[in-house]
Amino acid sequence: AFLWSKIVLERSWVTVDGLGRSLVAGVGRSRGSARPGFAWFFGGDALAVSRALAAIGDPSAARSLLRFVASTQRADGKLMHELTLAAGLCRWTQDYPYAYYKGQVTPGFVACLAHYWQSFGDAELVRELWPAALRALQWCHATLGDDRQMRVPRAGIAAVEAGPLAGEIESEVFLEGIQLAALSGALELLRALDLPRGDLDLDAWERAARAAFESFWSPKQGRYGFARLRDGSLCADATAYLGLPLSRGIGLPARALASARALATPELCADWGARMFSTSSALYDPEHYNTGSVFPYLTNFVVLALYRHALPAQAFQLLESQVALCGFDGPGLVPEHLLGDRAATPARGVPHQAFSSGAILQSIVYGLFGLEARASERTLVLRSTLPSQWEYARLEGFSIGATRVDIELRRVRAQGESTSSASVHVTSGPPLYVHWLPRLPALSRLPAIGRIDGRSTVIAVGSLDSGAMEAAFPVREVSGSAELALTAQEGPSLSLPGQPLVRGAHSSQVRLIGERVEDRSVAWTLTGPGRSRASLPLSSDRPLCVRGAEFHGDRLELEFPPPPGAGQHGFTQTTVHLELREP
Repeated sequence: AFLWSKIVLERSWVTVDGLGRSLVAGVGRSRGSARPGFAWFFGGDALAVSRALAAIGDPSAARSLLRFVASTQRADGKLMHELTLAAGLCRWTQDYPYAYYKGQVTPGFVACLAHYWQSFGDAELVRELWPAALRALQWCHATLGDDRQMRVPRAGIAAVEAGPLAGEIESEVFLEGIQLAALSGALELLRALDLPRGDLDLDAWERAARAAFESFWSPKQGRYGFARLRDGSLCADATAYLGLPLSRGIGLPARALASARALATPELCADWGARMFSTSSALYDPEHYNTGSVFPYLTNFVVLALYRHALPAQAFQLLESQVALCGFDGPGLVPEHLLGDRAATPARGVPHQAFSSGAILQSIVYGLFGLEARASERTLVLRSTLPSQWEYARLEGFSIGATRVDIELRRVRAQGESTSSASVHVTSGPPLYVHWLPRLPALSRLPAIGRIDGRSTVIAVGSLDSGAMEAAFPVREVSGSAELALTAQEGPSLSLPGQPLVRGAHSSQVRLIGERVEDRSVAWTLTGPGRSRASLPLSSDRPLCVRGAEFHGDRLELEFPPPPGAGQHGFTQTTVHLELREP
């Protein structure tokens, strides 16, 4: 899936006389008089792919996309949403309403320029494009309300193009997540480089916007909602759009964790990805493009949000669902979107969508491997969490500035303990600083000593908000190869294997929707089809007492009760308690 996704991006480049060279969003049949799929230039799609190109170490292609998007900026600073390949044959911006009608591309450009800088440390390109970025920020500022949120009626639509909410949204989590990513990215660029600020107080703006994000919090739902409406009310519906701000570290920690947990419910997650709106929403329509379908593009944000908040079992299950989509509508292709109620693509869906393939690349590199590049500091941060049933993973050719590295993750289980290791090999370029932060399950017992190249070293050990454990190794400079290792007693970890994706099938996968961790115990709440049984792999180096399920060898045997009411169908819940046995 990783290789095919790279191929799909390479196949998407198009050069048009008079317009230039960029990626078309996708390719599909024209079906009569319609355009062939989404074979136009889209600013937002190009920006999404620029992140994927950074993930696979292609700075030249990422530069081309950022320059192309900047070239579409109009005088007031707003950047173009879409550009027909026939723009040279018509009055595209004068006679048609589509070019600038979306609001998220403009702050998205600033956020993606900052991401490019973090990946490659290319000060020359940042200086070249900073005037466009500054104009983009000034345009964003002109759309703000008193609370420093971007107003959708002024900025243009972002999350929802049509449906019951069209024209009713004042501000929403998706656009605010992009705005905050742009502001924090711009502040990082200003701190690192001698760039003009214009007349904007970005520090105060960022603080105010971050505080205003809390207006989306719903005490009743116990999570962030979707939008503030023009009548002042909160649309508290669960949505995959929330994955973007949560994946960027936005939101108060306890609220963000509760919201991330809510992303993994069967109401929001189908076996083939995350729905735009949950099945419990009054807006949900499984066949509607904007209010119920499943987009791999949005699913990527949910995967990254789950990994960021140390919910790896849920994240990996969702990532597997996207890998299963590779080839769904053609060799190596990942579709643009699918129906919300069954694993099928709509009649007008696009089978070859660049941002869908780019989503797989991002989820694997930034989520599964947990890589964060800080090119200006020549530093690689590695927050690794191998899936519980994996023993080995390797990623070749990750780029940080002018340095390329290969990374290997291993886990060797022995009686009563596991050794996790990360090997980093610099294959070209200057030396690199590596900061390894391995994450282990709740109830793990970690020593205060790890090993770097076979030598003992003191490490810091702490507990994350989710209950997971994290070890912090000292930063190590690597010019050739380095191996970092940690031997620990891992606590219980559950594998939620994705079932083979059957075309046209409804969702039936067991999901982990709640986890309560105490001093010596953990309680998992799982959901699955009522009247069904499930057998899930369970790994633990520490002996356990199990209540609420049968535990045989290395498998947890679960039974889900029937739904309430005779003849009812649907998902029900069961809770499993695991307590450490005295040695």
